[in-house]
Amino acid sequence: MSVINKMLRELDRRHAAHAPDGQAVSPQVQAVATGRRRRDLFWLILGLEVIIALGWLAWTSYQLRPRSVVTELALHSSGQIPHVLPPAGLQPAPPRPASAPQPALPQPAPVAAPPTGSQVSPPPGPPSIETFKLAQSIERPIPAARPRPAPPARGARNPVPKPSATQPAAATGPRVEKTQRALTPAQKAEAEFGRAVQWLRQGRVAEAEEGFSAALSSDPSHEPARQALISLLIDQRRLDEAQQLLQKGLAINPAQVQFATVLARIFVERGAYDKALVVLQACKGDASHDAEYNSLLGAVLQHMSKPKEAADAYRAALRAAPRSGTAWIGLGLALEALDHRPEAAEAFRRAVATGSLSREVRDYAEQQQRRLQ
Repeated sequence: MSVINKMLRELDRRHAAHAPDGQAVSPQVQAVATGRRRRDLFWLILGLEVIIALGWLAWTSYQLRPRSVVTELALHSSGQIPHVLPPAGLQPAPPRPASAPQPALPQPAPVAAPPTGSQVSPPPGPPSIETFKLAQSIERPIPAARPRPAPPARGARNPVPKPSATQPAAATGPRVEKTQRALTPAQKAEAEFGRAVQWLRQGRVAEAEEGFSAALSSDPSHEPARQALISLLIDQRRLDEAQQLLQKGLAINPAQVQFATVLARIFVERGAYDKALVVLQACKGDASHDAEYNSLLGAVLQHMSKPKEAADAYRAALRAAPRSGTAWIGLGLALEALDHRPEAAEAFRRAVATGSLSREVRDYAEQQQRRLQ
């Protein structure tokens, strides 16, 4: 449109230049009006429609939003909506937590019926907003105020209250007395043994040895502590101390088969077979099912030239542990000493069949088997 207007204005100037003086521009030629006003009017109408639509949506959402109880009470008090809540005397109390004890509420005094002909007073109106807020803020009953004692007179000494005989124990408070129970020797020994075991697991052998000794000092009959201490001493080749502990343990409990076996083995290592035999035969425990005890007894008897008793001891050991290769070899030697060659050869064969022998011992058993066959 602007290009057309420029062309029209240019034609007007040319026409005015060639026209006589005083002659105006031809009334038939007029400038074309622009469309800016129409566009501005369109956007103005569209903006008004958008504003009206947004206002309608806001009003609708406000009407649909639920009102709080306080807003309803405010509208009731102003008279904008009819009263639909129950009267003040029938309004339910606000909920209280179940854990707190609920005291009995005082009942209102009965109102006397008005005389006939008198004017009936209108029912009380709904509670105010402040009353409702106060009721909602109370979550537990308010305790009644306790009367304060009268201040003593000047110059008078405050008397010390004495608890009466009828006063409950809760008023003065319970008296708690802690008494330390003395541990028995067995309990002390068990505690020392537990600490020593923890030290031994940590590799602290010296502390563990002291702990086991302390346990035995508290209770000499504590066999686990004695057994652990003996094991430590034997590992360190302190056989004299281990021997003393074993002898004391057998003096306390002569039926301890394991202590008798270890003590007899110490005597065998030192070559004192007669002392080992005395220890083994003096044991009062049931060793019929102990393979180690019977194998050691058979070896001691065999060394003391008692093959018959040795064979019986080896047979007892084999009844407890049938796949003991060393017991079969001991039985074979005892039977050979008794001149029972076929039985001895069979014992050597079964010793090899167990598969529990070392290579040197196995070769010896095979050699004895071939020799006796």
